[in-house]
Amino acid sequence: MKKSKIKLLISINLSLIIGLMTLHSLPLINSEAAIPITISQRQLVANTVTVSSTEYPATNTPSSLENSQILLNGESLFGETLQTIATYTLSNGETYFNFKFGQRYYWINTKACVINPKLISKQSIHQPVYFVTNDYGLYNVPSTQFQAIKLIDGNQAPTTSVQAIAKYTFNDGTSYYNFRYGQRYYWTDVRAFKNDLTIVNKSFSNINIHLTSKQYDFYNTPGNLHDAKTLLKGNSLNNVSTTAIATYKLNDGTSYYNFKYGNRYYWADTRAFTIDFSIIDRQSYHKLMRISSNNYDAYNTPSPLTNSKLLLNGNQQYHAVVQVIAKYKVSNSEWYYNYKYGKRYYWTNSRAFTPEYIIDKRQKLTGTTKIISSSYGAFNTPSPTFQSKKLLNGATLKGQKVQVVAKYHVSNGEWYFNYKYGNRYYWTNSRAFSYYQNPSQYLQIVDTQIKPAGPTPYNIYSGYEGVK
Repeated sequence: MKKSKIKLLISINLSLIIGLMTLHSLPLINSEAAIPITISQRQLVANTVTVSSTEYPATNTPSSLENSQILLNGESLFGETLQTIATYTLSNGETYFNFKFGQRYYWINTKACVINPKLISKQSIHQPVYFVTNDYGLYNVPSTQFQAIKLIDGNQAPTTSVQAIAKYTFNDGTSYYNFRYGQRYYWTDVRAFKNDLTIVNKSFSNINIHLTSKQYDFYNTPGNLHDAKTLLKGNSLNNVSTTAIATYKLNDGTSYYNFKYGNRYYWADTRAFTIDFSIIDRQSYHKLMRISSNNYDAYNTPSPLTNSKLLLNGNQQYHAVVQVIAKYKVSNSEWYYNYKYGKRYYWTNSRAFTPEYIIDKRQKLTGTTKIISSSYGAFNTPSPTFQSKKLLNGATLKGQKVQVVAKYHVSNGEWYFNYKYGNRYYWTNSRAFSYYQNPSQYLQIVDTQIKPAGPTPYNIYSGYEGVK
């Protein structure tokens, strides 16, 4: 190889080596430093936080910003509970709390803090409760608060009921009862407790009952009270008939009979029993009635009695008009009508019936009278009769003079005038009218008492006398 070519190759290689060395010695460009960090979002959100780390200082502005200055080191704020006024999010993804401490405002990285649950509800209560688990201790304040101190461990919790006087609920979903135990007040998570039920009503009675369900046990006290003890299992009992001397109602809505069985007294849920009802009164009762409700069925005897049998459902006798011959009162305080329908007699609860009123007298009249009361409406037939409909209210008729054509007497003892008003005929109770004037111009006094002013030339009798 020629010397000139060798010199050229050496020169090129030296240039490459020098170039590579030069590149290696140049400073690297920081891509992040080239892009300034800015505040991308500011939220005015108030939070109570506790500084739980010494790693982050408090600065005059979010510390990732170029002109931030450290004002307090992390150790100075550690353990402090702060009230933040805003949260700042920077373009590098870091977030900072803005808060006031002492006389000025600071910023601190949110990683230095834990947000304390916020109290959203405080409810005054008076509820007896008892511990059902030892997983939760007794604290001087709700345990999620920073200054919480466990005063009593859960396994040393009271075994008796305590009176919860308040319930505190926080935005993290936790709730705490405040209660007194011994000489001071404590807070414990509500999950440690079960409501201690109380008796809200006790009524004395003598009710004959018999056991129809084996799902309920016999106790030494109402079974839902926390100190209740099972004395007899329900599934071991058969043909129990007894007399309940009292009924106890608890504040959870359950009820218990107190009764004697064998040689001692027990309590059991009322749902375990059927009451042995009996007839306590019977009265003759002759009245025409309409069965106006289909909610009550017909039986061979008053339905609460143990030997009653369903004969007709309510729909099968709905709207039937029947002659009631007697009424029976059962020890459940309900009345039952005995009546004939078709070819046999039935018993149905009296609530199914309404009186069936009929027109029992009609008199023809011709004359004019004035309606002076707004208390009685106008109907298409005398109002107590079946299927009557109100057509006009009393206020529309008051003060009107009408032509009366007849009066009707209804089996409820009332009279109803039939008259023309406008283009049709109506019926209204006669009490709504002033008087009736007949064609002979004699004034008929209605429900008016008069007293003679002096001696009369004839004897006056009790009852009704015409004006002479």
